[in-house]
Amino acid sequence: MFTPLKACAISDGKLTAEEAKIRGWCKICKQGCFKKEKGGRQTAGPVKMIDGYSESLWKSVVVKSLRIGWPAGLEEASRRLSKSTMKSLLICSLFEDVFPPEEELKLAMDEVNRFDFEALCARETHHGQGLTDRFCDLEDEAVYAARNSMPDIWAAAKKYGIWLPPRSLNVFYTWHKLRSNIVGGKREIDPTPFTGIPKVMADSHTYEGKKMGQGITLLSGHYSQHREIGRLVQEKGWGWIREQVHGSGVLEVQGGNAQMSMFN
Repeated sequence: MFTPLKACAISDGKLTAEEAKIRGWCKICKQGCFKKEKGGRQTAGPVKMIDGYSESLWKSVVVKSLRIGWPAGLEEASRRLSKSTMKSLLICSLFEDVFPPEEELKLAMDEVNRFDFEALCARETHHGQGLTDRFCDLEDEAVYAARNSMPDIWAAAKKYGIWLPPRSLNVFYTWHKLRSNIVGGKREIDPTPFTGIPKVMADSHTYEGKKMGQGITLLSGHYSQHREIGRLVQEKGWGWIREQVHGSGVLEVQGGNAQMSMFN
């Protein structure tokens, strides 16, 4: 059984900060969790603010907007984040959430490359396909593979002509393992206009979530919460999930765009 380690938020607590840095995850995340001082002591790094929200929160908006099928959230985030960051996040989400059938993978990747948010959001995720329990049951195996079989995973992705961000190794492994069971399908997109970032998008992966003391929220990508989202979608549908998201209120914009310490 794999024993979780604590530190790196985007690894769901599976990696220490140093392990995440060695594996290149920090280059994808860029939350600035720590920096090295002389003597090796870790200190809080600066938090980049964009239009009153942290960069980590805008990244969360990308992932969670695609999770619930909300194009307006993706559009807003794409105006603040670089194209390379957007693409990395969308590729991760393609395997963590969207779960396209193998025969549709090239088409789905084309949608990622041209930022066709409506087409991506209209794809049913593994939650709606009824595959979430199987996705989550492979957690230990997939995380172990991501840490110990990186060359094999990258080689498998290369056969599809896909470059994988380090953050996506475990979820690509799971997609590849379950690919013969994936049926795909469509869902109605969320037509809600953007009026601000919903509070449930600020979880422990974000500066704002850490500052508010929020851990796992309704839309968090922890395996346990994926399982819960899958249950809720099967029982109540995406409409109910979206009502909770947009009914949670929006986060207040923080004054100024200056960089801030994580411990302000």
